[in-house]
Amino acid sequence: MGYKKYAKDYESEVYADIRGRLHTKAVYRGKFFRYRAEEGTVRRQLLRDSGITVLAWAALFTALMLNTCAGRTMYVILPAVCCFLPLVYVSWSLITGWLHKAPMKREFADGVYERRCSSSLLYLIFAGAALLGYAVMVILKTSALFLPADILFGGMLLILLLTAILLFRRRKGLAVEEIKNEDPAETA
Repeated sequence: MGYKKYAKDYESEVYADIRGRLHTKAVYRGKFFRYRAEEGTVRRQLLRDSGITVLAWAALFTALMLNTCAGRTMYVILPAVCCFLPLVYVSWSLITGWLHKAPMKREFADGVYERRCSSSLLYLIFAGAALLGYAVMVILKTSALFLPADILFGGMLLILLLTAILLFRRRKGLAVEEIKNEDPAETA
């Protein structure tokens, strides 16, 4: 129970311990959710998306480690660095997907699906802007020294864009839906 928007899903219960002291405990009373797809399909999707995300992290760190002309150009490097935060959120939604199975509380269902949708869109925008900035830099700086590391930097930006497209297109595979019955133990 971390956010205010999920506070209505919990109620406080008071109980007495062995010594007679009163304690308050938050008990979940909200709706439960499950994946729309079957469990095997969800596992395959999570595995593939985890591989895509690892590739994206490798491409991002490789691009940022290179000392290149493109890496020193503000309109190229700034969107590439901004890919970091959406990738963190995509990774966190995948970790949440691996750790929390049905029945899920609303806060975890939102973390798996809604956070994934918004962060993959933001990642796609930043990766596209970085590659567009790289293309503009190549056109404007044709007389400058163009090193092989600059070509590698462009390749890493292309990998970032391709992984962003893949993650954005595959976001609906982890869609969740509300469990209709009241007892979540029946669906587990």
